[in-house]
Amino acid sequence: MLNKISVTPKARVNLIEKLLDGSFKIKTTAPAVNNQANNAVTKMIATYFKIAPSLVTIKRGHTAKQKIIEIYEK
Repeated sequence: MLNKISVTPKARVNLIEKLLDGSFKIKTTAPAVNNQANNAVTKMIATYFKIAPSLVTIKRGHTAKQKIIEIYEK
């Protein structure tokens, strides 16, 4: 399953919001340095869907705020 997400690094709180169009808006306290924000987003998505973090992959947008993630089935 592919999903669009919008990421805000260095936010005050960690937060996931599901938007009406099915995409997600994610705020993370991790900075966008050394892949820290991407790792935090992967863990947050895995927690949200109650799956292992290894089942979540960022397909596009590794250095952008708009990302496409893929969630693999168990």
